[in-house]
Amino acid sequence: MEGRRRAQGRDIRAMKFALILVVIVVAYVAYEAVRIHPLLRASARLIESGKPFTRVKGESAMLILGDSTAVGVGAAAREDTVAGRIAALHPEWAVENYAVSGARIKDLKGQFAKAERDRYVLTVIHIGANDIIRFQSAPHAIADLEPALQLITSKSNKVIFLTAGNVGGAKFFPSILNPFYHRRTLQYHAAFEALAERVGVSYVNLYTSPEEDLFLKDSGRYFSADGLHPSSEGYRLWFERIMPIL
Repeated sequence: MEGRRRAQGRDIRAMKFALILVVIVVAYVAYEAVRIHPLLRASARLIESGKPFTRVKGESAMLILGDSTAVGVGAAAREDTVAGRIAALHPEWAVENYAVSGARIKDLKGQFAKAERDRYVLTVIHIGANDIIRFQSAPHAIADLEPALQLITSKSNKVIFLTAGNVGGAKFFPSILNPFYHRRTLQYHAAFEALAERVGVSYVNLYTSPEEDLFLKDSGRYFSADGLHPSSEGYRLWFERIMPIL
């Protein structure tokens, strides 16, 4: 009888613990839903208003491919984007930009197919963040990326490839996902760097340790209103990382 009462006591405690755990999970989900909702709305507005930097005239041309960061979503002006800042250094270049918000690595070949010229003095590619966010494995991403880079390099004097610094640092995502996205970001950067060396393109690793990452230290300055895309100041930081290669 005593053993049965102890067993019942354990069952009751286990049920109470499970109930408390459920309440905590539900409360966390509700909190994140309330927190993320305005960020989703802000992101939709930024994507809708984002216009890629382009320039028609120029004997030589620069080509821009990739996702929303290649479009420059989050920047206050098109001139503040990475493409706009590079173009300011070379006013004699035309700029073609076929980047699309939400694009993944598998979309890169389709963007390049729109290129109007036979050769480009520089091609800048921003891509990979959406593959990380949508749980694409790094090996699968590389399988799509390698033939695309080989095709692009065949028609470009120089290719610069970059992806987001630390996806896990974005305030847009639930904090419980941040460590997971952080690990995946490191995996992607390692895979991209090895591929870039093999194919012969310049890879700009935008990752900075959390202790030194300015996006984390001053998120209000370097992230845009959605906590996901860089602001004009964030794009300036990325541009400064590219400058030594330029």
